[in-house]
Amino acid sequence: MSRTAKSRWARLQSPRSAVLEKAREASDLTIPGLIPRDGQSDATILQQPYQSLGARGVNNLSSKLMLALFPPGSPFFRYHIDDRLTAGQPKNAVNRIRSLLAGTEVRAALLAETSRPVLWQLMCHLLVAGNVVYYAPRGEPSRLFGLHQFVVRRSPSGKVAELVIKEEVFPESLDPEVLVKANVNPDKAKAGESTVEVYTVIEWSGGKCRWWQELNDVRIGDESSVPEDVSPWIVARWKARPGKHYGESHVMELLGDLMTYEALCKAVTEFAEVASKVIFLDKPNSQTDINELRRARTGDFVQGQLADIDVLQLKKYADFQVVDAVMQRLEQRLAAAFLLQSATIRDAERVTAEEIRAVAQELEDALGGVYTVLASEFQLPFTRRLLHVMQLDGEAPRLNDKAVQPVIVTGFEALGRAHSNNRMRALIGDARNILGDAALQYFDVSTVLSRLAVGYGVENPEEIILSAEDVAQNQQQQQMASALQAAGPQIAKSVLEAGLKDEKAE
Repeated sequence: MSRTAKSRWARLQSPRSAVLEKAREASDLTIPGLIPRDGQSDATILQQPYQSLGARGVNNLSSKLMLALFPPGSPFFRYHIDDRLTAGQPKNAVNRIRSLLAGTEVRAALLAETSRPVLWQLMCHLLVAGNVVYYAPRGEPSRLFGLHQFVVRRSPSGKVAELVIKEEVFPESLDPEVLVKANVNPDKAKAGESTVEVYTVIEWSGGKCRWWQELNDVRIGDESSVPEDVSPWIVARWKARPGKHYGESHVMELLGDLMTYEALCKAVTEFAEVASKVIFLDKPNSQTDINELRRARTGDFVQGQLADIDVLQLKKYADFQVVDAVMQRLEQRLAAAFLLQSATIRDAERVTAEEIRAVAQELEDALGGVYTVLASEFQLPFTRRLLHVMQLDGEAPRLNDKAVQPVIVTGFEALGRAHSNNRMRALIGDARNILGDAALQYFDVSTVLSRLAVGYGVENPEEIILSAEDVAQNQQQQQMASALQAAGPQIAKSVLEAGLKDEKAE
């Protein structure tokens, strides 16, 4: 007897429990409600943290990741053509093929822009929970499923083998035939007060990805199947852990600092609340009339002694100086971990732009390992699914996968190119500092420009950068044109004088 979706869910829940609890703690300290707890709904009033650094850090790093992985207006992948196909082919034909493929890359990037809001939410889930499911159906908007909505089983190599998604939906949103087939009470559907549990089972096996849905242990709808490399179901992780079904999030690694910072912020807030309360103390049997003092206006004279009245004070200022120092160190560490710009600049009167760029580059390098996981487990499957849908819709050509393959050019690849460009700029800058502008004559300018163009991701740089021979020929033509222009008046004068001599001779 085949297993039901509900039994699959129950069997896979145990490995997820510890990860889900940590994800909820991380959500409570950053974006409450992102990973809700059991029993929470849209009507639940969530307890807000005493600090906003966690939420600000997650939002900032999510935006940076979106710019790094999916730069607006620029393709995030390139088609790689097997060199054996272009060997011996005319240059014009190869350029024409590259131009056609470049057009497909641009159209794919524009199509991906429609999913940018969902992708931004995906980054937030990865940062806080470390795991998320992205669903990209054809002809429908893409969707996300948080860690509390799915369970997953991976092979020892980390490849997804089984995924079960649990959704709570109102019965009236389902087709009446589905309700009858699943034995759902029609009166319950009409009431619209309670929800039903719909399970979606996705399996990867034999090079295929197939999925179906169940309600009350009854299959509803038809089973769907596609090649696994173009599956609409993408299970993404922030940081892969060997032999584990779930990944580790960025916030989970910072949970200790965040919890300490939250506790100190709470203590300081409560201290400030108590310290802001003003209470006057009246000395017993004092000669000062409290009622007369209360009725007095600014500038009035009242009989009394200053020693009779005092103000209640909390003499804890020195203790909270220690708290403030610890909070500043924690805030600096957390801001650096979330790549907040304020943490990349040291507190000094003069900070050079090169120093800021170097520190920022160092911080972004710390995400290099994350970029590789995202590129292999999300960006590449996302790109293949996007191109597959475009091919079905006639917006992209059908290509031989063994000859032409999409290659991710953002994220970790962009970091490598940025380092190469930085080293080249540093070399040229040091040479100019030592030799002056004369240092430029020791560099092959066209080669330097070509490498910089590759580093910046410019398409087909050989079409816009001239070779040294072409530059020399252009310079020679410009010199000849300048010489003719300078000699023009003298030539005209000589021709005129020759004409006058001929007239006199006649």
